Amino acid sequence: MWLSKVAVSNCRIVACAELELAAHANVLHGDNASGKSSLLEALAVLSRGRSFRTPRISELITRGTNELTVSARIEDGIAGGGYPAGICKSNQATRIRINHADAAPQAELSAHIPLTLIHPASVDLVTGGLPYGGHSWIGLRFTALRISTQLGATISASLNKGTLACVMPSNATPCPNGQNN
Repeated sequence: MWLSKVAVSNCRIVACAELELAAHANVLHGDNASGKSSLLEALAVLSRGRSFRTPRISELITRGTNELTVSARIEDGIAGGGYPAGICKSNQATRIRINHADAAPQAELSAHIPLTLIHPASVDLVTGGLPYGGHSWIGLRFTALRISTQLGATISASLNKGTLACVMPSNATPCPNGQNN
């Protein structure tokens, strides 16, 4: 599945834009403040129902207008097969359409338009540090893996020696070796 066309209206500085997209890769280039990030935000709204920058839809809607609209043509890989999908958002309501029919949950539209956005902050989470400081996600994953491996080895050794003690509520099932603390 891929998007062959995207139309955006009233998303930040983009009053109206229509793009024809390639099946495999597309590059957006232009001067600063020309609308590149606004187009990416519009795609995020189409796919996820929200921006990657802000939870407030009012910040995305172009000043002086009441709603933003993002629509696309989804190609399904079958010769000549494809269908339209779109979302229209205002401060009060959201309307989603898929293949000329109304759709209620955002998840339904998201299933048709899976999108992964990678921006500098995303890369920092993986390689650099967490937003509040500290370790990277990769470091945390390896730490958790090491702890769970050590915990598993400790439990296994305790079971073999018959020295495992459990702390549990009185109405819980007893420990395997019958020791409850």
